[in-house]
This record gives sequence, structure tokens and C-alpha cells, in this order.
Amino acid sequence: MTKKSKMTLALASMLGITAGATAVSGFAWFTTTKSAVVDITNIGVYSTSSGLDVTLKQCHKGVTEANAGEGDVNLVGATVATTETIKATEADQTVFNLQKYAKEITSVTIGGAAAAYTLGTGANSNKITLGTGVASGTSVVVEYLAYSALTDISSTDGKLFYKPVWTAGNPGLYATAITDVTDAASGYVSFTMTLAASGSDALDIYLNGASITGSYSNTANNAAANIARVAFIENNVTKLIVQNSVDTQNGTNNKGIDSTFVENSDPTNRATGTNYTQWDLSKLSTVPAKLEAIDATNKNTWSDGTRAAGENYITHVAGNSSVDIKVSIWLEGTSGNASGNASGEFNPGVENAMIKVNLPLIAFNHAAA
Repeated sequence: MTKKSKMTLALASMLGITAGATAVSGFAWFTTTKSAVVDITNIGVYSTSSGLDVTLKQCHKGVTEANAGEGDVNLVGATVATTETIKATEADQTVFNLQKYAKEITSVTIGGAAAAYTLGTGANSNKITLGTGVASGTSVVVEYLAYSALTDISSTDGKLFYKPVWTAGNPGLYATAITDVTDAASGYVSFTMTLAASGSDALDIYLNGASITGSYSNTANNAAANIARVAFIENNVTKLIVQNSVDTQNGTNNKGIDSTFVENSDPTNRATGTNYTQWDLSKLSTVPAKLEAIDATNKNTWSDGTRAAGENYITHVAGNSSVDIKVSIWLEGTSGNASGNASGEFNPGVENAMIKVNLPLIAFNHAAA
């Protein structure tokens, strides 16, 4: 019998993008004056083979278990207690925008007194509506639980993550520093799942018709989906990284920042002339070794024993055994897909977007050596 436990990832996002900002050819980080923020809602699992069991082992960052003890990987976004003061900009303003999406409001006060409010839903879940009679300049204090955020970062392996500190006047080109944000409190999603062979046959595990798409089709959602990367890591070795495309728009879709690029002793990554102390992001050259375009092919037509090169292969599991796979999900800021056109202009439309990552797995009997 085929075992199915659905795996989806929906990301509701507010991507901070400066409209009209430009980038040099060869680099297209998608935010300039502020960071992108992406809020996680839920993650689940999809197994399409009766001999493959998939269970959650541990949540590392950005997610918590929704249904403990049920065996399937079913996660929801972790939340962070947030306090924000917003002000009316005109008399009788009734709608206020929060900086993040709110999973739950804990209090809304004006001058220390509780205020009645309504929180929007869906794409409007960062909007609070108050009653009339709120004077211009009135401070409204909102306490709420916000989803932990993904931010604009870069990685070539799904293990180490970096973020540039932009040079004033040259966002998207020169960085005064590149910060290691691997251990930051938020910025990407990661968890470990266990893949187990329930019988004596050794198995090869592949993605089976996976996809990264908008939760529904519109310009913002589709653009956001094209920035996402998903990495599968076993014993600290990156086995596979997938994204929607590996073409060469602006020469950057396949690249990312790694530790070699960051090294201070490497002058080849620096700007020339008076900017020689700064990193020149147009000189990015590292391509992740295991990067593939996500493969939407339905592998149910394959025969047992098939083990093709590439094709979104993840790992091998011995009979009556298991392996642990760490999964990292982030938005790759260096991707050429982050720019709105071939000239390298930043895409101004990726706001309040929602994407989903569908990662069904399939197992085949391992081919004899």
C-alpha cells in the first residue's frame, strides 16, 4: 500500500524591496535599505512508497511540531513575542499595518487602556483595524505573536549562511562586511527528519514530482518562489540543493556566498581603487556542487533498481536501517531571479507573497553493484 502524508510549506512574506533600485550586471541581491522578512506557516511530509517511513527527529530553527507523536512530519512556524508601537498618520485612521504578520494578537492599548480591534486574515494578517475617533499622531501599542522570520541571506551548501552589510550609496554592489548568520536566532528554516527502510531491501530515495510555487498564481507569489532554495544534508554533507531554475539570468542564479569568498585575505573578491577594503559582490563565482533544478517528473513510472545521475537523488538507505536528513530552506539573495528584468533592476512586486514547497519522496530498490 502506498503511504502518503502530505508535505507542504507555505511562506507568507513581506519582502522589503526598494522600487527602482538598480544592481550591476552579475549581481541581484533583492533588498537594499532593509531586510526581507518571510513568515513561516506550516510544513508537512509526503511519502509515496510503502517501504519508506518518514518521521520528524528534531526542529532546529523557525518551526515547531504541530501533531506530536503522530509519526508524520507536520510542522508549524515558530512564533516570537513582539511589541510594536504604531501611530495614526491622519485623524480617524482605523487601519494600521504591522511590520510582521501576526499569528495571534495578545493586546492592543492606547494610553495604557485596552482598545477594541480587528485583525485581518490571509494577506491582510498584518493589518489591525480600530474604531473611529483615533486622532492623528496617536500611539497604539500592539503586542502579538509573530512568525519567526526568514531574511535575505546566501548559502552554497545549506549549512553556512551569510549576509552582507552594504556600503552606503552602493547597496547590492559593495559590502563593508559579510556577516556569518548561521547561528542567528532566525533567518532560515531547518529541521531533521528520519528516513527508514521498513523492510530488508536497500532503498534509493529521490524527490518525486517536487515543486516550489506560489500558493496561488500571481506576479508576487511566482517571483518569491523563484528565489527559494531547499538543501538536504546527511552527516554534515550536502547531498542535494534544489531551486526552480539553474539558468544564467544575470549570471547569478547558480551562485552564492561561501567562506572562501568571505576570507579577508583574498584580495580578488575586493573592490578596486578607493573601495579596495570592500567586498565586490559582482565577483561571486561559487556554484553549489549539488545544485539542481527542481524536477517535477513523476518518478512512479521508473522501475525498481533505477538510479539515475542527478534527477533530485537524496540518499541511500540500507535495509532495516535509517538515515537522518537535515533540511534547510531559505531565500537566496544572490539569485538573478530576484531581479525584475534582464537589466538587473530589483523586483518591486514581491510583497505580501505566499509560496509553497512540495517535497514528495519516493523509494526504489537499490540496484545491485
